[in-house]
Amino acid sequence: MEAPSKPRYEIHDQISEWLAQMRKAAAFLYGEATSAEIAALANFYQREVRPHFAYEEQRLFPALRRLDPAPELHQALAEFEREHVVLIEKLDPLIEDLRAIAKGLLSGPQLVDISRRARLVIDLLLLHAAQEDDVMLPLFERYGTDMQRELAKGDAI
Repeated sequence: MEAPSKPRYEIHDQISEWLAQMRKAAAFLYGEATSAEIAALANFYQREVRPHFAYEEQRLFPALRRLDPAPELHQALAEFEREHVVLIEKLDPLIEDLRAIAKGLLSGPQLVDISRRARLVIDLLLLHAAQEDDVMLPLFERYGTDMQRELAKGDAI
């Protein structure tokens, strides 16, 4: 896994773009998203969002814990990890439903529930990304080179 730097959190910008597309896909009830657009969203989730969560949990958060002993930071990181679990529990079935919609396998009343769940997940992801940015970006500024060294330690393991 590549070591993050401040630009690494540009992934949150990409995820925000994905969420804007997801919001459009959540409007599939009104025929505003094509099957190809819905399938692309599901693929982005598998390719970018899940690996991003894993990277944070396996590499970034442990490095931050080693660099900064502040209990508040450790509590915030633990909360982000709990949020990842909740988000994945909500996203995985939603993504499967979106794939089924893209294949034309779901319709009618099922779409109402899926659209509602999609809007909820979008809101949760936006809030989560904003909270992470509020915590992470100042730390990237504060620890810069030290952060890179800590992350490099993970490469040696």
